[in-house]
Parts: sequence; structure tokens; C-alpha cells
Amino acid sequence: MNRRMILAKGEVHHHWQQKALKKRAHQIASEISKQKGIIGILLSGSVARGPVGPSSDLDLHIVVLDSFIDELPEWSFRTDGTIENLHRIPESLLGQGWNLINQNSDLAFWFYQTRLGDELNGYEPIFWDPSSAWSERLPSLLSYRTYPSIVIQLSRFYIDHSSQLLLRAQKALNENAIMDAHQELRWAVQTVMIAALIQRGWIIRGSKKRIEIAKSFFPDPVIKLLVDVALDVVGLNSITRKKASGICQARLIYRDIMRSELYSLLSTYTCHKDKSKKLSHAIKVHEQHNAGAFDYYQALIQQGLILGPINHIRALSSFSKIPTSFLSYVFEETEWPIDDFLSSPVFSDAIKNGWLRIAELTTTNLECCNWIEKLYYILNKLSIG
Repeated sequence: MNRRMILAKGEVHHHWQQKALKKRAHQIASEISKQKGIIGILLSGSVARGPVGPSSDLDLHIVVLDSFIDELPEWSFRTDGTIENLHRIPESLLGQGWNLINQNSDLAFWFYQTRLGDELNGYEPIFWDPSSAWSERLPSLLSYRTYPSIVIQLSRFYIDHSSQLLLRAQKALNENAIMDAHQELRWAVQTVMIAALIQRGWIIRGSKKRIEIAKSFFPDPVIKLLVDVALDVVGLNSITRKKASGICQARLIYRDIMRSELYSLLSTYTCHKDKSKKLSHAIKVHEQHNAGAFDYYQALIQQGLILGPINHIRALSSFSKIPTSFLSYVFEETEWPIDDFLSSPVFSDAIKNGWLRIAELTTTNLECCNWIEKLYYILNKLSIG
């Protein structure tokens, strides 16, 4: 199993920054560990294993008793330009994995569902409750993620998921929901890339750098073709540093447009109890998330890592799910959210056009069909391999 640390082209590692972020992680752990029901606090992500650069987040996985009800803020923006992310892990989730040891197919599916095998790769324990057995159990459980039989089956799950996304893309095309088909293809190409990298011994790291990381496997012909398709599907072939910076800035501005839209919708649906409740909650979450928010992609772009940030915005972040979210506030679930979002008279042109400018989706059926054909070809190569 190849477990080398690969730096994408242009990526840097600042030891001093890693040291400072680790110090902050220990400060947070010291505060959180006093709460009843905290079993363990694990430093994960790039700060634990490197590389650490200007855009690195501080990621902590917090293992808690299932009965733990206190709030743990999911994220917070700091004035020093870092983001602190707290990921909650219920003890029962780890217990599910532990009970599947020696049941390789089921354990592989557990890794697929939780992704803890990837997220906790190279983690550093900061705190363990002395009465907990997980300080010894967790490393043993995570070691199975690199077993060849687990890797093969895990890759298979991602291949199957990719096939389902391609079928949905084709169905959307058949129903003339072309932009929804394009978005399904953006999710599909990410899933295919995960399958390909897992087969090549890579434990996934840095979704904001995924394309750059994949390029480090060149001249692998399958990865080369896959990256070419990804650049096309996500609209990255003509991207420049200036354009990427503009998209990131437009995304920050779009946060204000979302806030205005949510308040406008709330005033419209004040008399609708369920809808106003959903909208009020959405406003609260939105304003909490935006408190002190900054453009954390620019540091990557300044390093020359311009593909990953735009790929993350258009295909992987919450931005791509905005049509689904807005429709859920005022309507029931819909199969083709982008199509319905853009055609609905309920939402303003500002929110719709602003989203489209950043998303940059195609309206060409032929283009989507071409991408589907190429991705099926790559999946066939991965399945044979």
C-alpha cells in the first residue's frame, strides 16, 4: 500500500504554522474535555499529518457518548485567517465499525458510509477519557482501511455510486433537466476520482486540492483521462488565477444575496407556520455561518492551486446544493432542483442569476452525453483494473 505524502504542485508546508495550530488545538481540547460525555478529542486533517499551508483548517474530531446533548459549534472563523471545524463522532458509530471487524464486505461499506478511515488518517490523539477503550481500539479499527480486500471493495462502492449518478444524469437529460444533469455529472466525476485514487493506494486528503492531487499521479493514463474530463465538466479548462479570484469574491458577495433572499421569503411566508419556521432557522444558521466569514480559498489560489478551490465551490461545497436548500424552505422535495429553482417565480432574479454565474452550468444536451460516455469508459477501466 502506497502511503507516501504527496504535495500537489505549488503546495507548501509551513512547520511554524502547523506548530501554532497544534497549540490552538490543545487549547480547544482543554476547554471541551471538561464537558461531561466527551470520550476523546482527535486532531485530524492537514494540521495532524501535513502539509500545512495558508489555507489549512483546524480539524478536530470529537468522540462523544450517544447521550451527549451539549452544543459543539461545527465551525468558526478566526481573525488570524483560519477556520476551526469540530466533527462530532458518536461512540455508537465507532462501535458499529468495531463489531464488523473480520466481516470485510460490511466493514468496507462502513468505511464508505462514514469516511472516518480517510478523515482520521494520521490523526493525533489530544485527549482520551482514561476509562475508554477507544484509545487502543481506534487505531486497530482504522488499520483495516488499508487492507487490500477492503480497498478493493471500497473502490467498488464508489464505482457503483458513480454509476448511479450517471444514470441520474441520463434520466435528467431525458426529462430535459439539462442543468441538473450537468450537476449530477459534477458529483459523478468526483466519485469516480475517489474510486481511482483509492485503487492507487491513496487515502483521500484535501477535497479542496483533489484535482491537483490526482494530477500528481500523471502520467497514469486513466487518471490523465479522468482529470481531463473533470476539468471539462467543472469548467476549469480556461480558468485563470484572476478569474478564480473573481469567482471566490463573487461567492462572498452571494452570501449577502442569500441573506436578503431569506428575509424576503420570510416576509412572504410569515402566515405559513411551517415555512416561516424553516426560513427562520435557515436565517439563524446562515448568519451564524457568516459571522466573521472570509474567503478561505484565496490562499490556495495565491499558491497557484486554482483548480481545487473552484472545483470545491462548484461541485463539493454547500454552494452546489443551494437550489435544493431554497426549494426545501417553501416547497416539497423535487427531483430536479436546479430546473425548478430557476423556473420558479418565487425566487428573485438576483439569487438565481448570481448562482448561475458562479455555477456556470451548461444547457447543451450533447455536451452532457459526451461526458457520460467518457465517464462510463473510465468506470469500465477501473472495474477491469
